[in-house]
Amino acid sequence: MKLNSSRVPGKNFKDFCGQPLFTWTLNSLLAVKEIDQIVINTDAKDKIIHNNLINKNDRILIRDRKAEIQGDDVSMNLIIA
Repeated sequence: MKLNSSRVPGKNFKDFCGQPLFTWTLNSLLAVKEIDQIVINTDAKDKIIHNNLINKNDRILIRDRKAEIQGDDVSMNLIIA
């Protein structure tokens, strides 16, 4: 999850029907009992934790995104790899 987006600044954290956009996907994943762990790879770890945007949940792991795979010019294929 990126902190900023060049087309829609702060997109993942914008309110969408009463909650930040990213929480819709996160809540959908949490509803699937077969998913043991959800890993959020992000350059916004401090913002997520600081604003308490997710409840403490042992199924969620937030990882800092490496500097070399941050930014608008980095392909999603490289991030996934």
